[in-house]
Amino acid sequence: MEILEELKSAYALRALAGNTLFLLRIENAVEFILRGNELGLHLLGVEGFRVTTAGGYQPIQEASNDIMDYTGKDFVETTIEFVRSQPANLWYQVVFSDSLT
Repeated sequence: MEILEELKSAYALRALAGNTLFLLRIENAVEFILRGNELGLHLLGVEGFRVTTAGGYQPIQEASNDIMDYTGKDFVETTIEFVRSQPANLWYQVVFSDSLT
């Protein structure tokens, strides 16, 4: 998926674990979501992570959402509002579909 790889490349310096999880801080995750949406990528969800004192990555289920659980109209906007409402110490993995919308 060339478009997603180009998008990730543009955000690589802002990402933690860029070669694996590709985690972004809240505002960078929001920008990433908006840019991906502009490029025609289909947002599937986000997963929040906490970085432990030992340097590990702990997924936080309560700070994650998935389109499969969503029944509203605008998943992108709802996801952005959701991410912005979370604690500032979290990092986000943004998941887009492999196909364009």
